[in-house]
Amino acid sequence: MQAIITELSARLQQLGLRYVDRYNGQPETNVDHLYTWPAAFIELHSIQWRPRMGRYQSGAGNITLHLIQQHLGDSHTTAEGQEKAKLSTYTLVDQVADSLRTYRGTHVGELQLIQSLYASHWNQYVSDRLVFSTTFQRTC
Repeated sequence: MQAIITELSARLQQLGLRYVDRYNGQPETNVDHLYTWPAAFIELHSIQWRPRMGRYQSGAGNITLHLIQQHLGDSHTTAEGQEKAKLSTYTLVDQVADSLRTYRGTHVGELQLIQSLYASHWNQYVSDRLVFSTTFQRTC
């Protein structure tokens, strides 16, 4: 599983995400500037592994990518400033989704976007979730 996280982390960092880690409830439970923004947290759902030739296994499952970005502004931000911040937020989500749709790695097969959710907006942060279905490969 760590090889999958490492592979996806490298790809996300190439896209400009400044902090990438495995999901463990971080965004919702611990937001006090412990991360560099924008950040991504990778959640692997259960994978149904099947034996293949030799020491190889393949499986299918879902990945949820939690994208966390800084605020859209506050009560002192002008309407124009808030619109620019929203556009920036949506642009990053779209760039990540588009890039991962065409990505194929050593341990991760083609990613199919199955759901995009604007999860929440709290304090100064915006959280979006992208859910992908894919196949995985590993050596036992």
